[in-house]
Amino acid sequence: MNEFEVAIFRYQAKYFKIFTPTNDFTRSNYLQYNYQLNIDPSIAIASTTPLSKFIKRLYFQSNFQLNERMFATNGRNYNPFHSSPLDTSLISSEKNSAYSFSYNKFSQVWGIDMNLNRNAQLAYLSYGPESRDYRNLSFRTRMNLKRTWTIDITSRNNQTKLYTPAFNNRNYFIKSISTEPKLTYTKSTSWRLSAAFKIDDKSNRGNETAKIHSFILDGKYNLVSNAAINLRVNFSKIQFNGIANSSVGYIMLDGLKPGNNGWWVIDLTKRLSKFIELNIMYEGRKSEGVSVVHLGRAQLRALL
Repeated sequence: MNEFEVAIFRYQAKYFKIFTPTNDFTRSNYLQYNYQLNIDPSIAIASTTPLSKFIKRLYFQSNFQLNERMFATNGRNYNPFHSSPLDTSLISSEKNSAYSFSYNKFSQVWGIDMNLNRNAQLAYLSYGPESRDYRNLSFRTRMNLKRTWTIDITSRNNQTKLYTPAFNNRNYFIKSISTEPKLTYTKSTSWRLSAAFKIDDKSNRGNETAKIHSFILDGKYNLVSNAAINLRVNFSKIQFNGIANSSVGYIMLDGLKPGNNGWWVIDLTKRLSKFIELNIMYEGRKSEGVSVVHLGRAQLRALL
């Protein structure tokens, strides 16, 4: 179990992970909690004073979801915000939270957004507890120049954590700081093209560090009213001082290899009828020291 990671690219997946039930049954209690909160001052404020205009441009949104299963012998816990990395009273737990604060969110000229997302999971498996925690703090500014050009800059501060007492070689606590400026050109509804340059610095709790510089090109072209072509090209140069074939290396490098990496996708979507849609996709990938990988997929969807 300490030699496998979830494949980032589909063609890398070679094994299935199957959870096998046993004949041992344990009484358990369930806790589910959900809430959503939106604050939009522009709906409640009618005044046109300078302070009112400033407040009306603010927008706040919050979401929280909790699903827990715990041993019945330990009683019930009704506190959805309790925090314990390895709570022995829990069988499984998953928490998802998202907080967003925006200024000028609905403006077509410029705006500022700040988002905080977190996903925390805990499960007791046959080899013991396994805890995962992912946090993402992002800050984004955008500005539209006329109607065709858009400039936005996104900065992110991420934390990814895995703790499994049974397998110390899989444990990691990865911190990442990235900046990504992007320039987008849009011509009416026919096509859109964007170019971005991303700088990403990652470090693990140990001595592993990675520096990733990426150039990203995105494009979309609408052939007719019911067909579109999407293109995405990503070229990355990676410096890494750890072991790339380890679990930590695989997660830090996002499934890529040290050195030069290329990844490209062409996607064609066409509506064949009112209820049927065809999707054809080609994906290619090239890493340093690895042969080029070509992958094609076709999908037919029924829209009900």
